[in-house]
Amino acid sequence: MLKGILKLVNFWNASYHKSQIEMASPPAKRRRRGKHHARVAVDQELQQELCSLIKHVLDYFTLPCELLEEPQLQQLKTSSSDKPGVYTSDLALRLYHSHIRPRQQESKEVIFPDSTAFVHACIRVLQQALDTRVYPFRRVVKVESHNGIHHDRIFLQTREFATVSVNVTRLEDQISVLYVDESVLVVNKPFNMLSVDGNVANEVSVQTLVRRYYPDARMVHRLDFETSGILLIALTRTATQHLNLQFRERTLHKVYTARVFGHVRDEEGRIELHMAPGATDRLVQCVIPEGESSTLTKTNWSVLERSEMDEIKSTLMSLTLLTGKTHQLRVHMNHIGHSILGDSLYAESTVQQLSSRLLLHATTLEFTHPVDNQMHTIHCKCPF
Repeated sequence: MLKGILKLVNFWNASYHKSQIEMASPPAKRRRRGKHHARVAVDQELQQELCSLIKHVLDYFTLPCELLEEPQLQQLKTSSSDKPGVYTSDLALRLYHSHIRPRQQESKEVIFPDSTAFVHACIRVLQQALDTRVYPFRRVVKVESHNGIHHDRIFLQTREFATVSVNVTRLEDQISVLYVDESVLVVNKPFNMLSVDGNVANEVSVQTLVRRYYPDARMVHRLDFETSGILLIALTRTATQHLNLQFRERTLHKVYTARVFGHVRDEEGRIELHMAPGATDRLVQCVIPEGESSTLTKTNWSVLERSEMDEIKSTLMSLTLLTGKTHQLRVHMNHIGHSILGDSLYAESTVQQLSSRLLLHATTLEFTHPVDNQMHTIHCKCPF
């Protein structure tokens, strides 16, 4: 009996790995890499949970586990999913046509009028198993169905757990940890520190520090070298795919605090500019007329306070990124005549010298958590 269940699970697992490789690979390489990696089985913990779920379905509908030895079920096919950490099976569809439907015809008692009804019944049974903890589930999170062409398939949402190499509490001695769980890490990046490894040997970056403790960490988020504040890091492959998608689709909410030169006249507004890398220095962004080589960038802003010290006027501002171009906030504020204090790239020398650091700090980040799909909001107090 167990042998039959494991065979079924291995078919399920093969599709899971293939779908993960396909989502992580460029289109030209999907077929070759997917074919190679599809044979790799998932870890034993997830295998055991899948075994428990399959057996629960068979027991609930009084189907013998021995039927898993039938050739049709041994040839179980699954398809990739469009969501990271989710894989799918047509197990219920096969059970309906090979056993449930013939049993109903023989007994003249129709409980499930079609395969879709049986699929939804299986989903309810599986979710009930998760909710009532018939097995100590850790990896399988949720069971669901999809509309459209995949309406007759079961989708399981799973999660990974980060690999920790040494005592992670030591990380907090080197960088401020704002939030951490099994799939994401959020830190307060100091100013004048790289987000990712650079070209200079022995130069410390957030990536270097984090990977000492989380070897599988992926830097899905960047802050400029001179900018401080919230930095989001993925700790698992599933989290990486999930968060990268949010950054690409711009569904995250990012708010910065900046102190700029002079008193900004209005209370709030929006800046829209076309930007592109400089013709002679690609590291510096320029404002240019609309064209094929430019990118439209947008920032919402509001005034938090205006102050004056030693006859120097400044304004503390809240800046919300609507797009994510390199140096966007620095270029935008400089363009409207209110450069960020301490900006060594875009401000005039007199404004640069008003602060020993760039007064730009990432204060708020809202993102959808890759495991529970709930909105998480992280705050980091502005230090200036």
